[in-house]
Amino acid sequence: FSPAAVAVAACLSVCVCVSYSPSDIDAIDCADISCIISSNQCQLSEDERFVLKSIYFHDMTQNEIAEILGLNSTAIGKRKHDGLNKIRHYIAKQKQDRLVAT
Repeated sequence: FSPAAVAVAACLSVCVCVSYSPSDIDAIDCADISCIISSNQCQLSEDERFVLKSIYFHDMTQNEIAEILGLNSTAIGKRKHDGLNKIRHYIAKQKQDRLVAT
């Protein structure tokens, strides 16, 4: 990853883990977040994945994305929120599965 992509992924890691403890943040690295989004492990819709990649990896604004998708910025904000929630739930489930396995 380029230094810019790593910095953006780190920001996404913090956003994703806002509702979790510091140890959860340590367990997630830039490659994990990028992989989760790209491989669709957390069942993101095409729009959610596009919005998250555009915001966090291509530094686009919600208004720019809205123009591309032909939606308003509120709809883009909802897709961002829904996508981040799916990632949060996916990460929490992965953490729970690891705890059960040990």
